[in-house]
Amino acid sequence: MVKDFRISFSFRDNKKRVRLQRRLGAEGVIGLIDLWGYAAGNKTDGILSNMDDEDICIAANWQGEISDFINAITDERMNFLEKDTESGWYYLHDWIEHNPYVASSKQRSKLASKASKARWDKDKNAEFTQGQCGTHKSALRNSQNSNAPSPTPSPTPSPNSCAESELSDILTDEAQKPELMPGVEESSTNGKDKAVLLTFHCNGKVKTWDLDSKKVDEWQESFPGIDIPNECKKALQWIRDNPTKRKTARGMPKFLGGWLSRANDKYKPPGSSRMDKSFDEGVPPSRQPTKDDLKIAYGCN
Repeated sequence: MVKDFRISFSFRDNKKRVRLQRRLGAEGVIGLIDLWGYAAGNKTDGILSNMDDEDICIAANWQGEISDFINAITDERMNFLEKDTESGWYYLHDWIEHNPYVASSKQRSKLASKASKARWDKDKNAEFTQGQCGTHKSALRNSQNSNAPSPTPSPTPSPNSCAESELSDILTDEAQKPELMPGVEESSTNGKDKAVLLTFHCNGKVKTWDLDSKKVDEWQESFPGIDIPNECKKALQWIRDNPTKRKTARGMPKFLGGWLSRANDKYKPPGSSRMDKSFDEGVPPSRQPTKDDLKIAYGCN
């Protein structure tokens, strides 16, 4: 369990904080900070699931009218709290961006438990092999990969210490990755043929959808005039900015396909257009066009 959370020093002069104080007084600002503290200890992902308006006011130690506090912190000009239209749950605005250490606490706890269990099992297996008779002393232990005698002199560094160091590095890297909030991407790979480039968060039972390199190559063949990865990043940013409009995992290919199709329709090849621009805008060309010029300009065969 985490013992603290972050508040930027710029919060003191932030316009949203000033608006909140002008509307509700200092008690409103303190209530917001208390709500953040409650989330850090109980709702580490920033999603206030199964909490109604009154529950939120209780968590914030707000003693005034419930509607006054909720309406203030959800006001578009302050936007400290948002509501998911599908689930009906409130969630703290940009919580993972401002408190990534808190948001990843559950994942770190799971990794620590897993590492502790691995060490315990190793020690337990070693205890069971102690006190064996001479006939079985050379038998392979459960925690070992070989019953060959130890080399002399002993190698430096020890193979076991290297393995433990490698495991520690892996756990450290994993612990530094925060749990993903809506619209946050994470890159990974699923093999040479299908490298995952972007991860989109979705509505429904399946919470994420991976865009892999195979799908990008497929779309690049269909829309050769546009930059597919760049357009997909634009779509991902749009979902991040509009979390209530996320699609289902099943609907993501259709959503991105439509996005790319519209982008492709807007695309104009470089230099395609001096003749087109002259005719479209009613600007007379520099010379009288020939029949061949008209065919090229209007795509006639």
